[in-house]
Amino acid sequence: MRKIMGKPDNIILEIENISKKCMVIEKELPEFLCPFFSYMHEFMQPKTRLAYLREIKGYLKYLTCSRKIGASDTSGITETYFKKVEAEDINEYLDHCGKEGKGSIGHSAIMRKRAALSTFFRYMYSNGLINNDIAAGIKHIKAPKKKETGGKRLSEYEVVRMLDSVVDGKLLSEKEKEYWAKTKYRDYAILILFITYGLRVQELMRLNLSDFNFNNKEFVVYRRKGDETVFPLSEEALLALENYLANERQVREETPDHDKDALFLSLKGFRLSERQIREVSKKYTSMGMNSDRKEGYSPQKLRATVASTLIEKGNSINDVQELLHHESISATKAYGSRRNTLNKDMFKDLRWNDNR
Repeated sequence: MRKIMGKPDNIILEIENISKKCMVIEKELPEFLCPFFSYMHEFMQPKTRLAYLREIKGYLKYLTCSRKIGASDTSGITETYFKKVEAEDINEYLDHCGKEGKGSIGHSAIMRKRAALSTFFRYMYSNGLINNDIAAGIKHIKAPKKKETGGKRLSEYEVVRMLDSVVDGKLLSEKEKEYWAKTKYRDYAILILFITYGLRVQELMRLNLSDFNFNNKEFVVYRRKGDETVFPLSEEALLALENYLANERQVREETPDHDKDALFLSLKGFRLSERQIREVSKKYTSMGMNSDRKEGYSPQKLRATVASTLIEKGNSINDVQELLHHESISATKAYGSRRNTLNKDMFKDLRWNDNR
């Protein structure tokens, strides 16, 4: 296993690709915003930076299409315009987005637009580019009330049934069995990692062989905001991975260099995408629940299953919070170690094969 604190090549490549996309958008925006671009580069995670740039570009494009501001494209907007803008203009834009197209766009999309524009105009005000604190006047967007459903999750019986469906393939169509025969060990390992460690789909997708130390029975997961967590390899997970590596994983001639270290490969030799991993989850969870395929669960629901199961078995909420890498209420933790090693005993409560 590589030194834990060094980012793997695939994550570096991912960050580089995001940075290139950011640079393309920045070239389409007014040149006097370069200091703001530098600010985002220094203080924001790459994906957040890209998302905010897209939202700011969207707002400026809206201005050029719907308002007479003396610019035919976003790059031609001058500082003079920003000195005239008011919070009411931003609120009008957010209302416009909410009514755009069929019905309205999702609440999370509106919240993202608001967050991006608030950050943008707060920076402009703090650096003397505008005279009024416009961000303070941007309307607060209330989150929709969530139904008290308790969160979707699989029961222990459904988890066992899901895993059995991967092992024996009995619930698959004849056409699906042809594909299953070549991927059953891989898909089983994917589901075991999800249902044991509560990983996010991106965290699982990013996993490399070099992230695993099979001698020490541990592996590292690269998480949000540059954090790293070292997980103990349970016997169940270790066996699932060994079977997959011994029977199915193949690096092919067409496998690109940046995918050769990927843990989970497609039959064509490429790193599995988030979409492909979600399809695995949806297919087999639907079998676990004995439901229609379209009703299958995403990996997020498998995280909920892990959390609920661990809490029901007496683990503390703080330990589960650490496992799932949810934001902590302790602000000081952000200044501590970026690497966490989890308690091995916790995973004794997630021995799904004991229930089979």
